[in-house]
Amino acid sequence: MDSKTILKNYYSRLAKESFIKSLMWGLLIGFSMLLISAAVCWFVAFKGIWLCIVLFAVATAGATPILYYKVFKPTVKKTAKRTDALGLEERLLTMTELEGDNSYIAKRQKEDALAALKKVSSKLIKFAIPVHLIVTLAIVAVFGTGMTTAAALREVEEEVKPQYSISYRIQGSGSIQGEVSQEVEEGESTIPVMAMPDEHWVFVGWSDGYADPYRLDTEISDDIEVYALFEEMDQPENLDEDPNDNDGEGEGELGEGEGNPFQLPDEKPGDENEDEKEGGGAYEDKNQIIDGETYYGDSNFDNAYDDAMDDLSGDNDMSDDLKGIIQDYYDTIAK
Repeated sequence: MDSKTILKNYYSRLAKESFIKSLMWGLLIGFSMLLISAAVCWFVAFKGIWLCIVLFAVATAGATPILYYKVFKPTVKKTAKRTDALGLEERLLTMTELEGDNSYIAKRQKEDALAALKKVSSKLIKFAIPVHLIVTLAIVAVFGTGMTTAAALREVEEEVKPQYSISYRIQGSGSIQGEVSQEVEEGESTIPVMAMPDEHWVFVGWSDGYADPYRLDTEISDDIEVYALFEEMDQPENLDEDPNDNDGEGEGELGEGEGNPFQLPDEKPGDENEDEKEGGGAYEDKNQIIDGETYYGDSNFDNAYDDAMDDLSGDNDMSDDLKGIIQDYYDTIAK
């Protein structure tokens, strides 16, 4: 009877231990692949959590048999050595080394080893699993499954995240620079738009009460449909018409002088002294009326324009495209 047959039960015991070690190392490699792949999917928002699971399974299934047959598989000598640790004082190891020797001494040594082996059971061999392997596997497994769960939840959240329709419309005569129809996910912001009035029209606000022509809606939580409201500006009367020209009726009945109510004064109302003006609506070469009361021409507009350009040049957070839109807006309302 050879040594392998004699140590069969003990060999099987050690083979189980070796398989457990191989499996644990294989799982360690698999969970490491799971952790790395799940982290990549989470950071780049890749919707492929299934790929992480496949990598985990392939790494574990591939590494386990390789480690068993190349690293941990027991041999007859290893089995004899582990069995001798039960108190056999290297009897079995010596027996394996003398296998094939038919001398009297070798036979007596074998008989002594077999007699000693009957006193110990294979179950007395305890599985020797390194503590550091158990701790490392537990840590990597927790982080790997946690990262995979986070990536999966993000993928599900992105799939079910609602989108809202944003519409910007026009009431009056003008235009909107930017995307007038947008689809925005919940909690996100829209692409900015700018309301631009046509000539002789003025922007007065948005239909929801927002007054600034530049509009950026943030933290979207519902559909939005708003109108940019434009009103036509009051135009000065044509003073080139002669009030004395009354289609010929009563021609010559009233002469020039103080008694003629249709006689135009020598000076235009715009030539009056500044102290005699009565507010908005007064005639000027560059007359602009915003609200029917406030004069918005000459130096008033120039000062406002200069202030706006200074603000734009000093605003480092605003994009060049948006600055161009605002400048175009002021150029449009200039007269």
